[in-house]
Amino acid sequence: MKTKKRLFYALMILPLVCVLCFLPFLPEQIPAHFNADNQVDRWGSKLELLILPACTAVVGIIALSMARLAARQEGSGKNNESICLLTGILLLLMFNCMTVYLLVIAYKQIDNLSSLAVDTNQLCAILLGLVLIVTGNIMPKARMNSVFGLRTTWSSKNETTWKKSQRFGGISLIIAGAADILLGIFVKGISCSLWMLGILQVNRIHLECRILKPSHRIESRLDAADRYPRHKAGQGYIRLGFRSCSEILSGSASQHRQVIGLLYIRRVIGSRSLGRF
Repeated sequence: MKTKKRLFYALMILPLVCVLCFLPFLPEQIPAHFNADNQVDRWGSKLELLILPACTAVVGIIALSMARLAARQEGSGKNNESICLLTGILLLLMFNCMTVYLLVIAYKQIDNLSSLAVDTNQLCAILLGLVLIVTGNIMPKARMNSVFGLRTTWSSKNETTWKKSQRFGGISLIIAGAADILLGIFVKGISCSLWMLGILQVNRIHLECRILKPSHRIESRLDAADRYPRHKAGQGYIRLGFRSCSEILSGSASQHRQVIGLLYIRRVIGSRSLGRF
């Protein structure tokens, strides 16, 4: 944990140190903005390079605050704090790479990004893809909290729904990250950024349809479970620690609600351990 925190703080201040060290060697006017054709359309002061390090520091402070909040919610252990710090390190690495990229452009006075070996859009797609893949891999390891992970009413119902939702969300992020990396390798220019945004939008819609928006039928069954203690919770053999379906049907309304929530997660995720819906 101490090593992660040291690396985190180092990456948070490194862009500022690099920019301040290079400022005396940079010309007064540097390329400040590029159009869709990768041609510079605005020149600005070299002090504008300090904007990205400032943004990096803000992102670092936010990530550190989220890590501390997740640690308090976890109670015992530092699993969530470690995961949040690792995610923050990945984001800070991305900002560090972009800072180095901008310093190279400013120092060489590049007015056409097409002359560089690595396109800006490709670099962003590859870096974002790596962040998504690593985040998707660590999501299933997160314990229930309100800071990190796929947080919905359903996923926060209990530990079972939480773990299965994080697994589903993690797989979705890994697929989106792999698609972004392939996109960054084979597609150049503004088309790369547009396709990258499209992939993120498709991934968001997919998660929203599969997890974030429960059907009206499930909602009505939850309401019925609250009103009627013996409301039918589902059909088929359910392996949730109950001896039989009759034991489920004879339970309390809160127990019905928990079972129906688990059945809903079963339907959208497809875990055999929860039986048929």
